[in-house]
Amino acid sequence: MNSQLLQYLKKRVSHQHLSKRLKRQINRYDDTFYNRFRLYRQNFKYSSTILKHILYAFGLLEKGRRNSLDLRIEKRTIFFDDLPPDFDGLRLLQLSDIHIDAMIDSGAHLKRTIAQQDFDLCVITGDFHSRTFSVNGRSHAKMADLASVLNCKYGIFGVLGNHDYIESTFYLEKMGIRILLNENIVLEHGQSKLWLVGTDDVYYYKTDDLTKALQRIPHSDFKIMLAHSAELVIKAHQCGMRYYICGHTHGGQICLPGGIPIITNTSGRRKFVSGLWRYKQMRGYTSRGTGSSGLQVRFNCPPEITIHVLKNSTSFTGNRK
Repeated sequence: MNSQLLQYLKKRVSHQHLSKRLKRQINRYDDTFYNRFRLYRQNFKYSSTILKHILYAFGLLEKGRRNSLDLRIEKRTIFFDDLPPDFDGLRLLQLSDIHIDAMIDSGAHLKRTIAQQDFDLCVITGDFHSRTFSVNGRSHAKMADLASVLNCKYGIFGVLGNHDYIESTFYLEKMGIRILLNENIVLEHGQSKLWLVGTDDVYYYKTDDLTKALQRIPHSDFKIMLAHSAELVIKAHQCGMRYYICGHTHGGQICLPGGIPIITNTSGRRKFVSGLWRYKQMRGYTSRGTGSSGLQVRFNCPPEITIHVLKNSTSFTGNRK
């Protein structure tokens, strides 16, 4: 890491946060190169090779690869009694688990699809990259190309996932993607305020700090939580989050008919694996993912781009979803 990058990161996060992150990244590098026969989700190289040969033998490999580009536009209208009135109708575009360096078309179809959508705000809930053992310059170039079509009124915000090195923050922010590292940002329109709260990865790096991320936010203000995975659901509810947006699971990526996941890649409840869910008074959504991890195939679990339309229910008289 060069001195410019190191100084940048020291300004962005605490010494403790940065040290923990970098130590875990070094351990991951060692696992990748010195423990090659460990089959775990963070290092798919060898398990993916086995799966590739199996699918090829059954004539399913090309179909699975085509499925990985079969993007679905999921539009979800969510109602809140306390949504600030000036944000009624806000269209929030969510991308998650892009893994752009592994996309078989380098993100070309994704870019074309996004360019056709209308949205006011864009959030990216982690795993910009696929490789887990280095900072990938080619991946950053592809993300910069994708970011060129993410123009919207309130800007682009994101959090890092378990595939993302913290050094990527520097390059992503140069593209205009503001990364929330246990931080928050306020959006203002008219007389209304809406807060985005983002944590660092809770799944692998465990460098999340929700208490720090909530600093200076009045408890009663409307808050949207951005996290890579659903492990912080209970804490987020206790802290007064109204909407929790995440990804990480890929919805299973390879599922049985009916979208039943074989592997969920989470210790949480199955209801948090994909789609809309509720935890007490807090609403939530888990994306099936925009890209694919490991082997670039999908079965019974198409990738998605999600458009969340936030509505104030006090001014609505129709049927709620």
